[in-house]
Amino acid sequence: MKEKRIIYLIMGVSSILILLIGITTAWFTWQSETNTNVTFEVSGLNITSTNTNITGTLYPTMDKNNGVVEEFTIKQNNDISTPVCANITLTLTTLPTELNHESFRYKIYNGTNLIGSGNFANTLEGENITIATSQPITTTLSTYKLYIWIDGENYDNPLSMGGKTFLFKLGITANQQQNACNPSIILDDSGANTPELVNGMIPIKYDGTKWVKASTTTANDWYDYTNKMWANAVMVTSGTRDTYMNASAGTTISEEDILAYYVWIPRYKYQLFNVDSTTMDPIEIQIKFEEGIPNKSSGTANGEWLTHPAFTLGTDELEGIWVGKFSTTGSAETPTSKPNLLPLTNQNVSTQFTTSQIFGTTTYLTSTGVSEVDAHMMKNIEWGAVAYLKQSKYGLGTTDIAWNNYFDETDFNNGGTNYLKTGCGIASGSEYSTTCNAYNTTDGMLASTTGNITGVYDMSAVMGTYVMGVMKTSGGTALNYSDSGFTTSTLPFNSKYVDQYEYGTTYNDQTAYNRRILGDATGEVHGWYDDTAFFVNSEGAWFVRGGSGFGNPAGAGVFTFHRSIGVPGTILAFRSVLAPGSVSDPSSETPR
Repeated sequence: MKEKRIIYLIMGVSSILILLIGITTAWFTWQSETNTNVTFEVSGLNITSTNTNITGTLYPTMDKNNGVVEEFTIKQNNDISTPVCANITLTLTTLPTELNHESFRYKIYNGTNLIGSGNFANTLEGENITIATSQPITTTLSTYKLYIWIDGENYDNPLSMGGKTFLFKLGITANQQQNACNPSIILDDSGANTPELVNGMIPIKYDGTKWVKASTTTANDWYDYTNKMWANAVMVTSGTRDTYMNASAGTTISEEDILAYYVWIPRYKYQLFNVDSTTMDPIEIQIKFEEGIPNKSSGTANGEWLTHPAFTLGTDELEGIWVGKFSTTGSAETPTSKPNLLPLTNQNVSTQFTTSQIFGTTTYLTSTGVSEVDAHMMKNIEWGAVAYLKQSKYGLGTTDIAWNNYFDETDFNNGGTNYLKTGCGIASGSEYSTTCNAYNTTDGMLASTTGNITGVYDMSAVMGTYVMGVMKTSGGTALNYSDSGFTTSTLPFNSKYVDQYEYGTTYNDQTAYNRRILGDATGEVHGWYDDTAFFVNSEGAWFVRGGSGFGNPAGAGVFTFHRSIGVPGTILAFRSVLAPGSVSDPSSETPR
C-alpha cells in the first residue's frame, strides 16, 4: 500500500484548540482560547471545530462530561478520489510530572463509537501521542468528541496534581491510500478491558451458522458488552494453530480443530447489596467495569463498591479472566471444553485441579503463551464473578438462566457415555430430558449467561461443578482436605488456588451463610430463584456449584451451592480458568 500524499494539520494557538489549565486553589482551571466554528481546508481535507469558548474548573469527577469536551468534524472534499485515512494525535506541549497519573484520562468518540482511550500516566512533556488511528475520512461529515477529565470514581487523585498547567495541541495526520483504511477496534462504551489474548488463542465470533475468526480491528466485530455480546476465543490443535493465527478475519474455525472454548470476564466492581446475607428477592446487580487495573474499591457496607475478588490471584491483579465456556470434557490427559459432549466426571478434586493445569501447556498454547498465563481449576469466587456478571445489565439480569436438563438414565445405568451433555438448553419443562437443545439453537441459548451464544454455559445443569472452595478444620489452622486427594504438601494452606472458609457445622441457616466471602455468590444471594443453598460444613467441606443432583431438578441454578467431600462423582464436573498476566509457580504452589 503506497501513500499518495501526506496531509498534516496541527490545530494550535492560532487555529482550533488549546486547552490551558491554570493554577487554582483546588485543582485547576481550563479554557479554550479560540473562537467557535473555525474551519480549515488543507489539501482537500475539511476540519471544523464546533467548540465555543469554555471556562471552568477541572475537579475529580465521576462523569467525563464534567471535564474538557471538544467536538470537531472532519470530511473529505469531493476533489479527492482516493480514500483518506486519518490519525488523531495530541501533542503534550506542557505536562508536569505531577500529572503523570492514571486518573488523568482521555476518550475520543466517532459519533457514539469509542475509538480511543487512555491516560497520561506514562507520557512525557513534548511527546506526540496517537489517540485514534486509521479513521476513514469520506465526503460524509464525521463528528468526533474528545473528553479529558480527572477520574475521581475509580482512582485516588493525588493532591500534587493541583495547581499545575497542562497545554496540548490536537492534531490530524491524514494520508491517501489505494486500499480502504483499517481502523483500530472500536470498543463498546461499557469500559470493559480489551480481552488479553494469550499467544495461541484465536478470537472468534458466530456468523449465524458457524464460528469464524473475529477481527480485532473492525468495529464491534469481536465483542460488545454493552449489548451483552461477550468476547469468545478458542484453543486449537497444535497442527492447525499457526494457520489460524495467521488467517484473515472471517476464516471458518473447524469444530474438529477446536480444543477448548473460552469466554472473557472483564475486571469489574459491584455495588454491595446484602452484606448481612439476609433473605431477599433477586435484584439486578450493579456492575461497573474497571478499565486497566485502577485502585481497588474496598467497600464493606451496602451501597459501597467492591472490586470483585476474582480479579486478584495471589499477589497478581488481573484485567480479566478467561472462563471455560463449557464444563471440561475430554480425558484427564487431554482435556477439552466443548459442547454436546459428556463432561469429564469421576475425578476427585485433586485430579480435576491437575487436569485443569494441562490447558496451560504447549498442547493448547504456544511456548510464549504458556509463559503468559496461569491455568487452573475454577475457584468458588470465580464462579461468583461469572454469576454476578450474568445478574447485571451486561447479562441476563433478573431473568433466570435456563438449565441444562439433559440426562439419559438408560445410558447411565448401562455405563454409556451419553448420559450427560455439555451446552444443552432446557428441553422439556422442569424434569430431566433425553433431548438436548444444542447451545447454538434458540432454546439452547437460554442456558447461556447472556441469553445468546456468546455467554457461559452449564452453570445450571444436572451435573454439579466442583470448584476450588474448601472449609477449614475446626481448629482453623488447616484446610479440610476430606477425600479430595489433596494433602498439605500438594495444596498449601496459603494457596492462591483455593478459597478458604471458616469451619461450621450448619449448612442452611444464617450462621452458615454468614461464612460467605463477598462476591462468591453464596450468602449474598442464597435462595434466589429457589436455587439450592447448602453451605459447606462438617459433612462436606468442598463447594459444588450449579447442579441439581439426582432427584432435585428444581434446585439447579447459577446461584446453587451445595457440598461434598471431594470424592469422584458420576455427575460432578469442573471448569477451566485462564488468568493472563499471572503465571503459576509449581515450586511454591501445586505441581502440574
